[in-house]
Amino acid sequence: MGLAEALQQAGQTEAAVKALQKSIKKWPDEAVLYQHLGQNYERLDKPVEARRAMADYYEKIGALPTAVEHLQQARALSNDFYTQSQLDVQIRTLKEKQRSSRDLLERFR
Repeated sequence: MGLAEALQQAGQTEAAVKALQKSIKKWPDEAVLYQHLGQNYERLDKPVEARRAMADYYEKIGALPTAVEHLQQARALSNDFYTQSQLDVQIRTLKEKQRSSRDLLERFR
């Protein structure tokens, strides 16, 4: 994290992204890494990747509706059929996870 921040401050955003991706492979459950990755993708003018990273961040912290919203934004920004298809699957998966969580909560009311 410190390395990524130092690279970012030095204007080496691409290197910061690579450092964050490497960290995510080691610690995939660390939400803050995805948040910083999304911010760096925004700096690189990669809005689809930025929204996807932020969706991962929001999913990790349990804000599923916001994660879905970011994925829908990413889909709207993409012109690539394969990327849109991947996003559709992620959106469906998160919506199902959201429904399951809601159903579970309803059972315990």
